[in-house]
Amino acid sequence: MKQIHAHAITHDLARFAFVASKLLAFCAHAELRSALAIFPPIPLPIVFDYNAIITAFSRRHHLHRAASLFPQMLNDAVRPNARTFALLPKASPSLPFLLQLHSHILRRGHVTHFHVISSLLSAYSSLGATCVARRVFDESPHANDVSFSAMVSGYVRNGLFCEAIQLFRDLKAFVKPNGSLLRKSTMHQTKDNTD
Repeated sequence: MKQIHAHAITHDLARFAFVASKLLAFCAHAELRSALAIFPPIPLPIVFDYNAIITAFSRRHHLHRAASLFPQMLNDAVRPNARTFALLPKASPSLPFLLQLHSHILRRGHVTHFHVISSLLSAYSSLGATCVARRVFDESPHANDVSFSAMVSGYVRNGLFCEAIQLFRDLKAFVKPNGSLLRKSTMHQTKDNTD
């Protein structure tokens, strides 16, 4: 990894946006330090670059650093895409940040992307805001097994077992849950009980 990065620097390849973007994406998965060395010098970062570094921070649980990239992205006039809005809720360090992010998602019309919705549901549930998660779920134009699973898992994660069972009963006629839903819910319950 370091040799590739050094080669790109010594041969002045990093000045090419395409090379820098690919190197950043590669480093973001393996070595955060190298990714952080590559990102700032990129003259005009694109959404792909921001998504790569947000992913790198999120995977390492640096939520505040991942979240801080969103305002920087907007200041750089980089338009977030559905991938950005699927990544950022998981990196939300607080409910106020998530609410602000949610308003951007609504304004930019990304509420039809089921990955974005399921990410919002998981994030709200992780922050203990299951009522907000449920409202997002109820207002979602395309309920599917991913959003259904995220909502049931969110209830279970927060100890709201009756709500999880009721949702499961109410919606099993409309959405066919995938086979791992009950296993995932049971895993959340078991994990929470052992912590």
